Amino acid sequence: DGLLLGDDSDDVECADAATRESLWRPPTQPPLRLGFPDGWPDSFRSCPPLKRLLGGSHLRGSRCRAVEPPSAAELTAAAAAGVVPLPLRSFANATRLAEASVGTSVVRGFCVFERLRDEPSGAERIFVGVRHWWNADATGRWVDITPPLVASARCS
Repeated sequence: DGLLLGDDSDDVECADAATRESLWRPPTQPPLRLGFPDGWPDSFRSCPPLKRLLGGSHLRGSRCRAVEPPSAAELTAAAAAGVVPLPLRSFANATRLAEASVGTSVVRGFCVFERLRDEPSGAERIFVGVRHWWNADATGRWVDITPPLVASARCS
């Protein structure tokens, strides 16, 4: 599974340098809290920091959407094809599923999370993009069998 995220690469995008750096904290530090972007999909159009991350010089996104968790049937089909989804291994999971399933391709992009903070509501919102791969089925529908990095998060 040689493809892993690296802190010295462009695998993580964030306009806020302190947030980007805190993603690579030692385990002795408090964890960075991330969640699914609040107010989706309206925030895609109405939130300047999210618009800058997605369409500016960071991610240069051309298609953005929320990917629902896989159905039981999709997970059963993956298991029947010998694909056991592993956490934090989206590259391998997506590649294996594409190799094992006719009509399935790999989609390369980013999962976008919002930094959850206990600050006043007037504080600027901060978003983080983490490189992530998923699949498109034969109809073009996005399918992501990788267990989510954040329990309440869907990829976008």
